[in-house]
Amino acid sequence: MMYVLRPIVTSTEAHPRVKNMYEMRNIQGVERHRRDEKEETTESQTTMTPPPCDGTKMPDVTEQVIRLLQRTSPDYNTLATRQEEILRQLAELKAQISTLCKFLKRPGQEAMSSKILNAISGMRAARNCRSQVPVQVSLVLNVNPWKPPFSIYALQKLWKDTNITVKSYTHSTIIGRVPIDFPNSTHPDVNNVVNLTVIFKAVNDLEMVTSLLRYPVIGEVNFLRYLSRLLEAHNYERNDLAYVSATDNILDCCCRVRHQTSRDRIDEALLLLYQQLEQTRWRSGRNGEPDIADIAAWSTIKQFSSNRRLPRFIQEWYDICDETFMNNASAH
Repeated sequence: MMYVLRPIVTSTEAHPRVKNMYEMRNIQGVERHRRDEKEETTESQTTMTPPPCDGTKMPDVTEQVIRLLQRTSPDYNTLATRQEEILRQLAELKAQISTLCKFLKRPGQEAMSSKILNAISGMRAARNCRSQVPVQVSLVLNVNPWKPPFSIYALQKLWKDTNITVKSYTHSTIIGRVPIDFPNSTHPDVNNVVNLTVIFKAVNDLEMVTSLLRYPVIGEVNFLRYLSRLLEAHNYERNDLAYVSATDNILDCCCRVRHQTSRDRIDEALLLLYQQLEQTRWRSGRNGEPDIADIAAWSTIKQFSSNRRLPRFIQEWYDICDETFMNNASAH
């Protein structure tokens, strides 16, 4: 057993703490330390735990998000103002459209419609007057005599408002007799005149020369397009878009046939042309007469088709074209 010694120095004043030293836990005050930790834990739980459910209504999540956006985005109010302005303008536009609809339903609508129709009729009349301006043109055609442009026969038969005169010459590259001869078409009281100078020459495809200073236009199909646009009354592009698109498809198929180099590829291209022709018959809609697409397709098939018989529908169409276009024609 130990005895207790009397303290030598008795100090009643608290010693000041040194600031550059850390504080150690008092080993003699364990219970007090545990109470301090419990109080700190309670405070942290109080700050992190949502308010107790005491019957009061919890804040709306939408309101919380709105408050958060208002705090984080300073331009939110500006955006909301712009949105309200757009909604207001849309409402005004809707009201204006409603007023316009009511106005069009009034009896005055008939007068307005008649004015529009009269304006359209005036435009068509002006276009027709422009198409009646006489056209006189001279063209030079370099033609392969074994692939002649049979379309000239068709144009002479169908275009009753145009005289197509043809003068033929033979180039030195051609040896022997030319197997075809083009006549001249003469229609009374006609102002449109197309003078064609045909030179039978060793060329792959038809070459149309409009001027010595210009490049020639290659191909019979492009020759037909040129004449169609030159004479406004026969311009197929004056029709509706569906008709123009169908016509261009057939003309492009004709060009494709002429650009092939082997017999198999020519037959494949002709098959595509047949498929396009099966969708139409005398497609122009002008009293059931053939149009420029029928002329180009007929001439192409006549030049490039093999000895095999054509499909039934194409054969019937081809026979009608042949009888219509080649009547009294001079082909050897």
